[in-house]
Amino acid sequence: MRLSEKPETESARENNPRVDLSIVIPCFNESGGIKRAVAAVEEYVQLKYSKLNLEIILINDGSTDDTGEILDNLSASPVIKQFHHQANRGRGAAIRTGIGGSRGDLVITLDADLSYDVEHIGDILK
Repeated sequence: MRLSEKPETESARENNPRVDLSIVIPCFNESGGIKRAVAAVEEYVQLKYSKLNLEIILINDGSTDDTGEILDNLSASPVIKQFHHQANRGRGAAIRTGIGGSRGDLVITLDADLSYDVEHIGDILK
């Protein structure tokens, strides 16, 4: 899914099934590590919380590297949803876009460089 500036509308979200957990990851020039970060999040949730229905929301915040293309490729996974800002609007705007497009009963934000380890997901869920 490629969106320029707006998250899904309320009516669009109502037509999608809810998920238990949405993990929102804003991305700006993250081509060097975003695949690894997404894999780590997926692996952790599968290992520790396999019963949760998960979605990972990736927001390309106007990256000037290959981040957008990488997110396009990652979105082939049914767990991954993506949004694209045409220009850099900042971390806060990217997080708002991700939360606005989330379907999870719980929403957690993580940085793309995993400066907060994936173990924080478990800490938050507890």
